[in-house]
Amino acid sequence: MKEKRYALLEWPILQNNEEGEGAQPAERNEVTAETEDAKIEQIENRQLRNRENIQPPARYRDDIVACAAVVEEPQTYEEAKSSNEMQQWQEAMEEEIRSLNKNNTWTLVPLPENRKSDADKCVFFTTIEGIDCYVALYVDDALILCESTKIIDEIVQELRQNFEITIGDGTFFCGLEIQRNREKKEIFINQSAYINRILHKFNMNECKPISVPCAIGVPLHNGQSPQDSDEKNEMSNKPYREAVGSLMFAATVSRPDIMFAVNQVSRFLNNPGREHWCAVKRILKYLQGTKNIGIRYNGDLQLTIYSDADFAGDCDTRRSTTGYA
Repeated sequence: MKEKRYALLEWPILQNNEEGEGAQPAERNEVTAETEDAKIEQIENRQLRNRENIQPPARYRDDIVACAAVVEEPQTYEEAKSSNEMQQWQEAMEEEIRSLNKNNTWTLVPLPENRKSDADKCVFFTTIEGIDCYVALYVDDALILCESTKIIDEIVQELRQNFEITIGDGTFFCGLEIQRNREKKEIFINQSAYINRILHKFNMNECKPISVPCAIGVPLHNGQSPQDSDEKNEMSNKPYREAVGSLMFAATVSRPDIMFAVNQVSRFLNNPGREHWCAVKRILKYLQGTKNIGIRYNGDLQLTIYSDADFAGDCDTRRSTTGYA
């Protein structure tokens, strides 16, 4: 495989470029689903002593403040308005609007009757001087892949004549971390920073890691959904849909090892129960110990495909589940 060069382009916008650190998975004894669920329920119901007056050692306080800033980053306009940094967020949003208007990012036109708007193309391909060149776009971020730095420079200069852009090394793009080894012609991608964010988001950043993402021999089914109003009210306070959506993004980008488990919990988005929520937290606990796992590509890539299927494994429909890797 020929070596490719990268350039990361960013238009002015609210950026999230923090980097996370992950630990290697620990060696642990396997536990059953019953004991795992019992431990989770015990932890959730325990009464903790008042921790308001507990202070960390002075040498750690700066790091803790930095982590808190990452965790509390607003995800919506309402959260930004109610945060302590409201003025800074407002200025950043106004700067983004000015940039979009200056660059003539869009032109509003009426949508024809009985027509739907087409999705924007996100990957463009062309050949310049016999050399292949790819440009990946997502909102206002762009990643250029080409074997020639000369052609990359020409594309960048052309873009600069029409847009205000900033240029950086292509090591972080849309939550995806890209590491290159030019000598071995290898590319490694992972999402450790993204995983750190979702662990903090769902209060699982201090959980103990486990070795597998789903319980073996303990299927999920509709009979585990809430059976009364008390259970429904309890589950209505759980961010089930949001957590499954966050896990699905990681599974489809760089973590195929959790895809089966995420597929299982995604079947109960409309009416999740306690067992389903425990299964979601189990996936998060698995990610806690495997943050740095990703996909490695090298120049001697040879595909090997494995496939398997169960027999009538779905307890509700008696359908079989097949998969491949």
